[in-house]
Amino acid sequence: MANYIKNIILYDRTGAVAGYVEIHQLEHGTHLRLKHSLNNKNLMLSLVIDGVNKVLKITGNLVEYT
Repeated sequence: MANYIKNIILYDRTGAVAGYVEIHQLEHGTHLRLKHSLNNKNLMLSLVIDGVNKVLKITGNLVEYT
């Protein structure tokens, strides 16, 4: 069985935990889901999908994928 990342812990600049991202391997690809964001912090996650850099911006409950 191959090893793969299931969760990403996001930290703010002070080193405090800002939130979590869960990674689910699905038949049609990989699904990322914000588990929760502490203190409604604004989060930005840079991803590389199929060789293309994408940015996932998380502001409260709003998620923008560009």
